[in-house]
Amino acid sequence: MPSLEIRANVKLDDPKKFIEEFSTFAAETLTRPLHCIVVSYTYNEHMAWDGKFDPCFLLDVLILDSIKVPEDVNEQYSKAFFQFIDP
Repeated sequence: MPSLEIRANVKLDDPKKFIEEFSTFAAETLTRPLHCIVVSYTYNEHMAWDGKFDPCFLLDVLILDSIKVPEDVNEQYSKAFFQFIDP
């Protein structure tokens, strides 16, 4: 059961719509059924990257049914999720 937690210093206009779209994308990317995907979004205006408050996000992905994800697959996931969040 994949769990994806997004923390960002960017306030979304419609967080529920984003979560719905990101959930579908995560299910496709991780090749898991949508009903197994859990997504959480948290806005934090006090998040800084490199000491600056430019737009940034943290994404934690936890896949409970996988013991080890190969490094090349992990890189593919990272690239896909980054492109979805920051096109």
